[in-house]
Amino acid sequence: MIMRILNKLALIHKNRKRILSINKRNIDFVKKYNSETTFHICDNKLLTKKVLKSANIPTTNLIKIIKTNKQIQNLDINKLPNQIVVKPANGVAGRGIEIFFNRDKNNNLIRADGSRVSLENFKIYLEDILNGTYSLGGRNDFVIIEERIKNYKGFRNYTFKGTPDIRINLFKYVPVMAYIRWPTKESKGKANMALGAVASGIDIATGVTTHSVYGKANGGRGKTIEYVPETRLRYSGVKIPYWNKILKYAVEASKSAKLRFGAVDFLIDKERGPVVVELNARPGLSGQIANNDGMLWRLEKVKDLQVKSTEHAIQLGKALFGGEIEEEIEALTGRPVIGLIHPVTIYGKSENKLVKVKAKIDTGADSSSLDSKVVYDLGFKKELDALTQLGLPKNFENIDQARKEFKKIQEKYLPKIHKEFEHIHPELFIIKAANGYTLRYALRLKIAIDGETKETIVTITDRSTLKYQMILGKRDLKNFIIDPQKITI
Repeated sequence: MIMRILNKLALIHKNRKRILSINKRNIDFVKKYNSETTFHICDNKLLTKKVLKSANIPTTNLIKIIKTNKQIQNLDINKLPNQIVVKPANGVAGRGIEIFFNRDKNNNLIRADGSRVSLENFKIYLEDILNGTYSLGGRNDFVIIEERIKNYKGFRNYTFKGTPDIRINLFKYVPVMAYIRWPTKESKGKANMALGAVASGIDIATGVTTHSVYGKANGGRGKTIEYVPETRLRYSGVKIPYWNKILKYAVEASKSAKLRFGAVDFLIDKERGPVVVELNARPGLSGQIANNDGMLWRLEKVKDLQVKSTEHAIQLGKALFGGEIEEEIEALTGRPVIGLIHPVTIYGKSENKLVKVKAKIDTGADSSSLDSKVVYDLGFKKELDALTQLGLPKNFENIDQARKEFKKIQEKYLPKIHKEFEHIHPELFIIKAANGYTLRYALRLKIAIDGETKETIVTITDRSTLKYQMILGKRDLKNFIIDPQKITI
């Protein structure tokens, strides 16, 4: 125990010149590099929206502004969408922000954790905002009601109810550090580390998550966490979508407000992509904990640089602070990085029969799918012919029709097929298609992806008119990181 404490103190001493403290942040960076106009823009969320829109930078849509108690008393809740975000215009450190996911039949507003707020208490909360309860310096404030962003589907398994937010720290418009805050059950669906959200550092060059820590609770801020609670999903190795676009918007947003030292916060909407939600001229320092690295040395590297353009700022950030090249990411996560098109080797009926195909990565598909011609080439002609002769119907209008036929074939025909072709274990799957539902046969085949060999269940279909003979679904992608920008073939 004593040795562990001594080792930690030694590490802190070693890295003290890399870490940015609050005092140094305030004196040497916040006050020195930001003007009063910049503070005014960043501290007022309505003004922030105006500046962002004038620069053609996407931001969350405004639904309503409330400035007086009379407006609160006359508020018709039924004229608001069921899903809303409410925040003080001049709030600080995420205080006073409420996210409502629905309303019940009594017009109670429902939070992410299922708790309800009556209309009466909702109006009291709005009055607290007007009275400056959550605002910088306790000044009188006004209420902003915004749309609730629809969570990007690729993040759903990593969050509890809410939407994760991404922070880009910039100095002289150069991205110097980045991290993502994942809402948890403890944080009640809010991406707020002070409430117990998890934070993961992001490598600036690749947009892939690295080191992850708990927020304030769960054993204390800074406690390392590897897996999403109650799952075997790692927080590390997640590829942030739209990464280059996020960096571009971050640089352009900071330029629009002349924010020379600060942070830009993003949410990713499943339809609109990245949107800026906040500019921060006094950013917190939790990104250092999430990245397991100090920020000060990064700021010193940028201090004397001349930034020529948005593209130049992004190139500098990636070159200077992109610490995780692909091999290092693989070493960190234990998972290879593959692109959207990747070679797959499929083993045939005999040991010396191999077929190599180009497979398209589809994280939206549960299982992998293979062209029937490839199955013939692998030597499984007899097996596939036997399955085909069962006269499988192709399409069904609804799930009940598909299930009825599924049960019939499962009980009447498959036992005989199983007995005869036990080595490939034929199965039957219901697949949701664009025009309804379809039944597909599936076989157990041995495949190799990037050196990893495994047995998997692959559905069989005619892909002769399609570009790729195979689709790799998410069941076969659990041990890989997908990089859409990587060209594997």
